[in-house]
Formats: sequence, C-alpha cells, structure tokens
Amino acid sequence: MDMGPVVSDHHPGKRRTKQPPPHPAADPVWMAIREEVSREVDRESILASFLHATILRHNTLEDALSFHLASKLGCPSLSEMLIREVMDEAFASSP
Repeated sequence: MDMGPVVSDHHPGKRRTKQPPPHPAADPVWMAIREEVSREVDRESILASFLHATILRHNTLEDALSFHLASKLGCPSLSEMLIREVMDEAFASSP
C-alpha cells in the first residue's frame, strides 16, 4: 500500500530553539524505570551499553520511545533522525 511521499517541515538549514530537557524526576514512572535499569546495569554489565543507549541517556519516556521507534522504522529513504524529529515534535505538541 503506497501512501505517497513523506512530507515534513524539516529544513536542514532551519535553526530551531531547543528547549532544555525536562528532568526525569518530573515523571515518577520514568524515574522508577530509570532507577530499576540503573540497578540492572550494576548486576548485568554485559547489558550496560544497551541500557544506557536505550533508557538512561533519555530524560523522558517520550525521548526513549522516539529513539527506539526511530531505530526500528529508519531505512535508507527515511533517516532515523528525521523520524525521531517528527515524533519529538508530535510529543511536544500534545499535552
């Protein structure tokens, strides 16, 4: 099923003001997830790199979700960075 070309308002030369990332403590669920993952990093050192990349380096659940989905959906014709930017904009525009 062809859905036509992907349209985005992303412009490589366009500068956007990036808001400071929210502190993880603003979301108690995300804070609990990060604390559990931190304990797991201490127990399972072989998973440390993966857990840092997918959970601990992200300040919000939305950031981690957009990172994970973009890595799954990215392809040569649609970069992971563009997918992530679109998702981040969607999360930022919804309450």
